[in-house]
Amino acid sequence: AFVIVPALLTSASRARELVRSLEVMYAANRSENLYFALLGDYKDGRTEKAKQDEEIAAAALAEVERLNGIYGPRFFYFNRKRSYDAASEKYLGWERKRGAILEFVRLLHGMKTTYTVRSSEELPQVHYVLTLDSDTKLRKSTALQLIGAMLHPLNRPVVDEERGIVTDGYALLQPRVDVDVD
Repeated sequence: AFVIVPALLTSASRARELVRSLEVMYAANRSENLYFALLGDYKDGRTEKAKQDEEIAAAALAEVERLNGIYGPRFFYFNRKRSYDAASEKYLGWERKRGAILEFVRLLHGMKTTYTVRSSEELPQVHYVLTLDSDTKLRKSTALQLIGAMLHPLNRPVVDEERGIVTDGYALLQPRVDVDVD
């Protein structure tokens, strides 16, 4: 499974911080079948590229490389290019978080995306994608518990191929959310 964190990257330090949070998630959820990815979008701009983009990407790529050197190839970073949005008259990541997730699924299927920065061209084969907000903490063994819940026979999605919809079971699972008072 992939644990992904779509986020707006406003600085190199923010990019490093978010990649380091992937390490904390991994430490609490060690499994040879779990992979972790930061899906970045640059902040909105009047142009397709900004001077800090390269610095942000370099910082995230360096952190991913450092983590992979310690733990093996299980950390990834992907960043989308900005696309022009006529309604706001700005360049931005298409559909923000939703778009980042949709494009990541396309990337997993070998389809074309707007991810122009990639820490790796080779991706592991996975059956599940766990999506977290950048401020979410993945508690000990939570990832495996969520995957276990999806694997339960009563939860497995049954897809009506003709209509292309889930008719029984679940395609999405939303766990209970707790408030942390840290």
